[in-house]
Amino acid sequence: MTANDAQADLFGTAGNLANAAGVIASIPVQPGKTDTSAAAARAIEPVAAALRHRCLAALRRAGGKGLTPSECAARLRAIVLSIRPRFTDLKDAGFIRDSGMRRENARGRKEIVWVVAS
Repeated sequence: MTANDAQADLFGTAGNLANAAGVIASIPVQPGKTDTSAAAARAIEPVAAALRHRCLAALRRAGGKGLTPSECAARLRAIVLSIRPRFTDLKDAGFIRDSGMRRENARGRKEIVWVVAS
C-alpha cells in the first residue's frame, strides 16, 4: 500500500483519489477558537495580567541582555507554556521588542531574545 492509498483509506475513498479532495473540502471549518482554547483563555485571564507584569519586570531587570520566554519562565519558576503567550501580549501592546539576538533553549532550539521597548 502506498502513502496515497493509505491516505485514501483514511478518508474512505480507497481506489478513488479524485473523491479524496471532495471529502476533505466537505469538512466544516470551525471559525474562531475551539471550545477548549476559549475555555483555557477564560481560565488564565485572572492570572494573565499578573504574569504579564512579572514578565515585564523580569525583562526590565535583564536590561539590554534581554530574555527568551524560556529564560523568563525559569526565572519566574513558571511553566513556559503560560509565559510565551504573555510575551506575545507584551509585544502586541508595544511593551517589548525583538532584540535581534537569538539564544538556544534547553532543547537546542533558537529563541527570540526580547527586550523592553524604548
